[in-house]
Amino acid sequence: MPPPSPASDESTPAPPRRSQYRLEVDLDYPARQLHVKQSLQYINQTGLPLPDLLMVVDAARYPGAFQLESLSWDQNAPILAHRLDGRLLRFEFTHPLMPGEVIQLEFTFTLDLPAQASPFGYTARQLNLADWYPIVPPFVESEGWLAPPPHLFGEHQVYDLADYDVLIRSPEPGLVLAAPGDVKPSSDGLRYHLETARHFVWSASLEYLTLEKILGERTLQAFIFPEHRLAGESAVETMAQALPLFEELYGPYPRQSLVMIEADFYDGYEADGAFFLDQVYFLDPFRAPENLLTTLVAHETAHQWFYASIGSDQANQPWLDEALCTYSELIFYENVYPDSAGWWWEFRVQRLNPAGLVDAPIYDFEDIQLYINAVYLRGASFLHDLRALIGDQAFFSLLNAYAERGRYSYVTTGDFFSLLDEHTTLDYSYLLDLYFSPE
Repeated sequence: MPPPSPASDESTPAPPRRSQYRLEVDLDYPARQLHVKQSLQYINQTGLPLPDLLMVVDAARYPGAFQLESLSWDQNAPILAHRLDGRLLRFEFTHPLMPGEVIQLEFTFTLDLPAQASPFGYTARQLNLADWYPIVPPFVESEGWLAPPPHLFGEHQVYDLADYDVLIRSPEPGLVLAAPGDVKPSSDGLRYHLETARHFVWSASLEYLTLEKILGERTLQAFIFPEHRLAGESAVETMAQALPLFEELYGPYPRQSLVMIEADFYDGYEADGAFFLDQVYFLDPFRAPENLLTTLVAHETAHQWFYASIGSDQANQPWLDEALCTYSELIFYENVYPDSAGWWWEFRVQRLNPAGLVDAPIYDFEDIQLYINAVYLRGASFLHDLRALIGDQAFFSLLNAYAERGRYSYVTTGDFFSLLDEHTTLDYSYLLDLYFSPE
C-alpha cells in the first residue's frame, strides 16, 4: 500500500494533471487582428527525460501573420537558449526535463490573420482560428517530437492533451463567438474552459445564427449563416442522433456540449468538442437523410472519438481516424436510417470506384480526391470486409476496445492490428494484401 499523501500546502500547489494553456485574446474584428497573452504550464508526462522542448507555431507559416513580441520563463527552468525556425520554436535545455517536472512559459504575440478561406484566416463572413497559438506536440521515444510538416490538404498536426482556459475580449457590437467548452461571461469578455483537449479552435462572425438543442444534460450548438437555417436545424438533429449512437458503440462522450460551425471554406475540419463544415453542404436540406450534410455531420461527430479522444499521427497514418469516421457514417445509416444504407454505399463509395493504399500518408497525394478515395473510402471498404470476415460481434467489440484503450492516448496502425489479433484468430492477411502497403 502506498504511503498516505501529505497534507496539502497552499504555498506549494500540486503539479497539474496535464499541461495548462491560458490565453487572453483582445480581438479587433474589423482589423482581423488579435493581441494574445499566452501562459503555458508544461508538465513532462512522457515518462522520459526530455532533452529539449519543441513548440509548433503554425501561424508562422503565413507571411506577416505571427509576430512574437515577448517570451519569458520561470528562472528555475533549464532553458539555455531558444530559436524560432519557420514554424518550429525550440528550447534548448541545460539539463533534461525529468518526468513529472513542470516549466512555465509566457508569451505575448500579435496575429494579423491572412485573407484566406481556411481554418486559419478570414473571409468577408467569418474569422477562423485553428492552430493559432504555439503548442507542444506529443513526444514519442522512438520518434521524438511529433511535428509532421504541412501538406496541400489533410490534417498534419499531432496534438497532446492539455487543459485550456481562454478569455476572448472584443468590443465589436453584435459579434458572435463560436467555440467549444464551458463558457462563462466575464466582466470584459467570454471565458472558455476545455479540459483534456487536443487543442482549442474558435470562430467569430457578425452573421452567425445560433441554434441549440438540449440532449439530456448536453447542449448541441450550431453556428449557421442565417440563409441556411433549415439545413442547420437538420444538421443539429443529425448530431442528436449520432452522438448517443456513437456513445453506445465507442464509449462516453466526455463533454457537456458539441459545437458545429458553418464554414466559409472548403470541406470541413474536425476539432475537439467542435467541427467546421463547408457551407456548400447546407444548400439542399430537403433530401435528408440522403445528402452529404447528414453524411458528413455523422462523420464529424465520430471524430470526437477517432481523433479527439484517440490521438494518432494524422499526417502519416490518417486512416486511423478518417477511415473509421467514414465507416461510422455507414454505421449511422444502418442504425438510424437503415433504408438508406444502400444509398450510402452507392453514393459515397461505389460510384467513385476508389483506388489506392489505405495506410498511405497525406504526402503521397497531390490530388485531394485521390487521397479521399484511398484513405477514407477504401478504408471504409477494408473495415466492411473485415467486419464480414470476423462477424458483427467481434467487429464491434474490436471498435469498442480500440476506443476504450485508445482513450486519451496516442495510437498507431500497429496498435490497431495488435488489438484485432485479440479479437479474432481468423486469417485476414489477404485483406492486408488488398488494402495496405506491403511490409
